[in-house]
Amino acid sequence: MERMKILLVSPETPVWNSRRHIHNGLGYLAGALLHSGFRDVEIFDGAVESESLDARLTRDYFDRGARRRGRNTG
Repeated sequence: MERMKILLVSPETPVWNSRRHIHNGLGYLAGALLHSGFRDVEIFDGAVESESLDARLTRDYFDRGARRRGRNTG
């Protein structure tokens, strides 16, 4: 099986910008993926990262086709 690299993204957004309530959903999802055998799982939090998401995706390879397939469009 091909090794899959997974980047879970929490973008910076004006809709949800309060740090009073930290959302743990991506952490739980990352933990479930690690428990299921995926070894290359990372979380990108746009509110605290020092680089942009585009810079992060340029610096390290992630399958952009998978990125498009996983995007919520509805």
